[in-house]
Amino acid sequence: IETDTTMLSSEVAGNEASYNLILVGGPCVNPTISAVSGLSGFASCGDWGLKEGEAVIKLVSNGDNVAMLVAGTSALDTRRAAKALASKLLSGTEVIVKGTTLTDITVESPSATE
Repeated sequence: IETDTTMLSSEVAGNEASYNLILVGGPCVNPTISAVSGLSGFASCGDWGLKEGEAVIKLVSNGDNVAMLVAGTSALDTRRAAKALASKLLSGTEVIVKGTTLTDITVESPSATE
């Protein structure tokens, strides 16, 4: 499905479950994350569980829709996750993306990081 519709967090506030969402950036920069129940483990800036060099791509139910989180600990980590997503070589509903540059990207299932 292709679309050219983009919206800011403020434009979907209160109606998050009405949309299929791709949420880019962590909870410190994207307040919409806290409104998607399946992302509660990533919803608090203070409780962010990933380290520098790590990012998450997570797909969850969002009412009758879906939401995808693409977020890293830093802006570079988020860019690395977006690049991994664009590669289309992912599987499952959650992966952890690791690296230090935009070329040394590794993708792991969350159980491999515990």
